[in-house]
Amino acid sequence: MGSLAQAQLGVSPSQSSGLLRELRDRSSEITKEDPVGNDRLLLDQSRSLTNPSALSDSNAGATRLRGDLTGYPSQYQAQRSSLSPWSGTLMKPESSQKFGQGTLGMALDQTFEWNEVDSGFSRRDAWLSSTMLSISASHGSLETGRLSLNAAGGVILADSDDFILSSSHGDVGWFMQPGSSLTYDVKIGDVTISLYDRFSARPDAVLNTQGILPGLVRSPFFATRQNDLGAAVTWQIRTDLSLTLNYNWASSSPVRSEMGEFGERDIHSVLAGLCWDACKAARLGVEGGYAWTAYESEFFADGEQWHMGLFAEVSLPFEHRLRLDAGVQGMSFETLSDTIIFAGGNPFDPNPTPSMFFTNTGDNSDLGPAPFYALTLSGRLSKNVVHELSAGYEANLALVSNYVQAHFVNYGIQAALWQGASLGVSGHFEVADDSGGAFAGDTSSYGGVAGLQQTFGKLTLSASYGYTHFETDSQSQALVRVWETTDQQAMGLTAAWQLCPKSSLYFGWQRFSTELEGSENSADQTRVMLGLRMVF
Repeated sequence: MGSLAQAQLGVSPSQSSGLLRELRDRSSEITKEDPVGNDRLLLDQSRSLTNPSALSDSNAGATRLRGDLTGYPSQYQAQRSSLSPWSGTLMKPESSQKFGQGTLGMALDQTFEWNEVDSGFSRRDAWLSSTMLSISASHGSLETGRLSLNAAGGVILADSDDFILSSSHGDVGWFMQPGSSLTYDVKIGDVTISLYDRFSARPDAVLNTQGILPGLVRSPFFATRQNDLGAAVTWQIRTDLSLTLNYNWASSSPVRSEMGEFGERDIHSVLAGLCWDACKAARLGVEGGYAWTAYESEFFADGEQWHMGLFAEVSLPFEHRLRLDAGVQGMSFETLSDTIIFAGGNPFDPNPTPSMFFTNTGDNSDLGPAPFYALTLSGRLSKNVVHELSAGYEANLALVSNYVQAHFVNYGIQAALWQGASLGVSGHFEVADDSGGAFAGDTSSYGGVAGLQQTFGKLTLSASYGYTHFETDSQSQALVRVWETTDQQAMGLTAAWQLCPKSSLYFGWQRFSTELEGSENSADQTRVMLGLRMVF
């Protein structure tokens, strides 16, 4: 639920492990189901309050995922797959039609939104229009060659450039959801070959809706596009033993030209996994990977990352399943020159505000062999109650420092209360430390989200509430001194009306209130949305 990010290879062992599992599953015509399955749908809906992809200024970002330039670093990742933009059934075209040897499903989402932000010293509002097209299509079979397209993307328009979108002078932005991909799979004897290309592009509107409040993990958060080109081979050595190899080239670049080379990055990675089905209830294996990272800008340090570990997947009594990964990892980076600070500003401004520019991150830290682990336990507590626990400790590739080490725990539970009613509650806790440099900080956050949903025939009503507490304290060697504590409350109400089997009307209201402790700085954001969804 929170252990996996969105397929940014080289960032962390847990992400690499998730991709290997997905590639291994592609050697079968049958897609393996999540043990919790569609029961997690309400939890996914409640998490939408904290999803920056919806242009919400959520403070529930995951510090450990800042190095993922194309994903949205929410604490609640909802197990999005590497090669699909959808989580479970959420947003996926519901009525995929069979034709010949393939299937095709399409959906169009049109949303109009009024967005008002009051940051205490300024108030801004804007009308936004978001159009998104989702496609899920496949043709052929594994034996003859299967071509699959799973993609979701679109355009955002704003009547004000205060939101600084990705292009066209700040009032237009285009996006492609992480996981959008084109894949080709073919099975030749005992070997399955998978070729894939995934593309993602995120808008950076969240930067300036509230202004940058110090301490928010969403900054830096700039518009980025990335293309992942990969090839994988899975060899079924025996009926109970398989080997998976994968090569991936991930190339990132900023969308806006004024960013220059900042954010241009290439990650090449090689992954390998050996899997043994010990019995029907247990699967064991070994996984490892090596990646090398190169930045175009000299602000960051090029480096190499590696990891090696064991994993076990075990079916437990009472419809539970346990996944445990554990091993060692290391990172090494090139040596940077001493950081030089340039101070600038407008000398003709009657109230000049100096700006500081750093020549590099100032971080020359390497990570020696260090332990990592990731645990996921999911299952059914009763006929009407499901839950999932995920926890981990690992080092991830960072952005303002070489790497970040983090402990994290996520837990979610969902219950069917009565006919047509469901309640989902989830919470998170994270402690993360930067490796060093000019911007190094120690951060911690905790919070939770709750969602209640009730269906009356064709009408579905839901209410959600979320809270996040975030703290950051600069490390002693940091040149930038930051110590901030922020609290954010988020709440929302939605109503969806099924107009006909293939179209529905949606109304939503959300409010985010963010306070900076010990300061008068605060920000409130209100969103009112009206949307139409059509499935073809």
